[in-house]
Amino acid sequence: MTMGAVCSIRAAREEHMVRGGMSFEELVMASIEAVDAGDPSRGKVLALQAIDRQDDEAEVAWMALSYAERTLGDTKAAVDAANQAVRLAPANALTWSALGDAYAYSTDTHLFKQAITCYDRALAIDQDDADSWHGRGGMLMALGRYRESVVSFDRALALNPEHETAWTNRQIALLGADPARPQLLALAFKIAVERLEGRIAKRDLEPTVLHAFDGNAALDADLVMSFAVIARLMQDAQAPILGMPVSREDFRAIVQFCEVNLVLAHHLGDNELIEGCEHLYAEIAAAAQTK
Repeated sequence: MTMGAVCSIRAAREEHMVRGGMSFEELVMASIEAVDAGDPSRGKVLALQAIDRQDDEAEVAWMALSYAERTLGDTKAAVDAANQAVRLAPANALTWSALGDAYAYSTDTHLFKQAITCYDRALAIDQDDADSWHGRGGMLMALGRYRESVVSFDRALALNPEHETAWTNRQIALLGADPARPQLLALAFKIAVERLEGRIAKRDLEPTVLHAFDGNAALDADLVMSFAVIARLMQDAQAPILGMPVSREDFRAIVQFCEVNLVLAHHLGDNELIEGCEHLYAEIAAAAQTK
C-alpha cells in the first residue's frame, strides 16, 4: 500500500460513521495498520469487513485487501483484489499502483513486466506519483535493466527527496549499471576479509586500499555511498542483490568493510560522505561488540 493510497483513504471517509461499530474508513485504516504491525491475517479480515459495507469508495478496501494478501504471500489473491480496485476506479492512479505492487511482490519474475505496465498506467494518470516511480524502478532493477531503473528512482526522489527506499535502491542499481562497480565492491570486501584474517596490518590498510583503487575512474562518491548501503544491508542480515560475492557470516568482516569504505571516503575528500561513513562505521562497530 503506497503512502498516497493511505492518505487518500484517510481523507475519503472521515464523515462516514457507522453506529455501534467502526466506520468504513476506520475498518480500512485498521486493516492497513494490522498488516504494518505484522498481522496480515487480521488485516485481511478487516478489509473484507470493509468490502462488505459496499461503500461508494470500495476500491480503497480492495486495495487494503490486496496489501494484506500480498503480505500473506498469495500473489493470485492480491492481484485479484487489486483488479477489483482497478475495475471500480480505473481512472485512479492508486488502483493501478496497487495492482503493480501485487505483481511486484511475486516470486515469479515473469510477472515483473506486468508490474511495470501497471506502474506505467498509474504514471500516465499521475506523473507525480513518487511511489509508482519507485515501484517501476524496483521492477526494472529486478529485471537487470539497471540504467533505466536509476532514471525511475531519480524521478521518485525528485518528487519525494525523503523516500529512503528509493534512495537505497538507486545506490544498488548504480552498482549494476556499471560492470566495473560490482567488481570494485568485491575487491573492497576481499581487502576487508584479508584485514580481518590478519593478512593486512592496521597500518597497511590505507596504502593497500589506495593502491588497489588507484586510478580507477569508477571511484566516486556514489560508489562509496553504494558500499555504505551494502554494509547496512549486511548488518540487517539482508542478502545483497546483483549476485555480488560479499556475504560473510562473521559480523566483524562488515566492520572491516566499513573501514575500507571510510578510507575511500577520506581519499575522495567529501566531508559529508566522510561523516556518513564514520557514523555507519561507529554504529556497526558498536553492534559487533554485542555479538
